[in-house]
Amino acid sequence: MRSLSASISLWLAPARVSLPGLALFLLLCLVGCASNLPSIIPVEEQAELIGTVTISGEHPYERQLILADTSGVYWLIESSEYEGELLKLGGQSIRALGIARTEESGYRSLLLRWYDLHPEPGCISGVGMLERWNGDLVLVSPHQGRSEQGQRVLIIEGPLRSVLEIHIGYRVWITGESVRAPGNDDVLNLAAEQDEIDGGETGQDLADPETGRPAGNEDPSARLSLIRVVALEYGVLGPPIPSREAFPHSILQDSSRR
Repeated sequence: MRSLSASISLWLAPARVSLPGLALFLLLCLVGCASNLPSIIPVEEQAELIGTVTISGEHPYERQLILADTSGVYWLIESSEYEGELLKLGGQSIRALGIARTEESGYRSLLLRWYDLHPEPGCISGVGMLERWNGDLVLVSPHQGRSEQGQRVLIIEGPLRSVLEIHIGYRVWITGESVRAPGNDDVLNLAAEQDEIDGGETGQDLADPETGRPAGNEDPSARLSLIRVVALEYGVLGPPIPSREAFPHSILQDSSRR
């Protein structure tokens, strides 16, 4: 038993002596590993993202809007203007334009400037205000996307038209299928991105009332595309969002006038 205890004591003695050196070695390893970690450079840039709207948090004061983009990255959506609408679009796929921010911590956010629904293959979707044009019920998308896209108007047809008519003047979203104009043999590419869908009646350029020339030949941003759609789904988002120019302004009295 004595020899056994002696062997144990001899084994423990060197271990006690080497503990400070071992601690220093481990500290150097940790510092070396930390220095090799890739650093995230803060980035702020204009971006266009396609993803699914997700709502996190059950309590109204804890809710956050998250955009899970197609690459698997999650973005916190910041938008006082569109927050109320996006809370009604949970689970929907959207195309969002805004300022994307990535911080050193890896935190990502999107300051939303404009959005529209992103359709599934074979469908056409849109967000806008319902109006009546010459007997047609139309969904007019706001002209706030890319300038070269122009403006798009969806002419609504199908059984849901009578239901949607009671919401004229409201912002709504719809999803449906396009209707080809009679005698048009060109097949509309329904799987294309929304900004690639450009046909009228499948799509046409309206004439400028002043010049009589087709609008958009010289200025792409003035292009107006008409697309007939059989609405299959819809949702009411609320009354129109007032523009900043429409907000009342306080005017200070000019002290020089009496």
